[in-house]
Amino acid sequence: MKKIALFVLFIAIATSHGNSQTVVMLKLPNNCNANTTQINSVLKDKVSNLELYPNPNSGNFTLIMSFHDIIDKALISVYDTKGKLVYKEAVYSDSDKLVKQLHIVGLLAGTYVLEVKTAKYISSIKVIINK
Repeated sequence: MKKIALFVLFIAIATSHGNSQTVVMLKLPNNCNANTTQINSVLKDKVSNLELYPNPNSGNFTLIMSFHDIIDKALISVYDTKGKLVYKEAVYSDSDKLVKQLHIVGLLAGTYVLEVKTAKYISSIKVIINK
């Protein structure tokens, strides 16, 4: 049970620092019979290039994402300034670049954060909506 709790704690610490690499050293008692395991990283790197235009916009914009390697699935999420999810869409690509036209209706004028996640990458960009 202690091993599971320590592993969950490690994952929580590692994922809370998406832009930097965190090394966590755990010292376990001699009698816990744990094997040494190396975890390289949970999220390797940021998206190499994330572009959004026009910005500011009215909810209609183009998102261009370039990755270091081929992606299969990416999740696009938009959050308001309070952290509430206001838009979510899964997109698929068989290359290292993805161009997506987004038409998000119903957003009030203001600042939002657009986040792109894949199995290996995570990145975000500020979006300004003008009405």
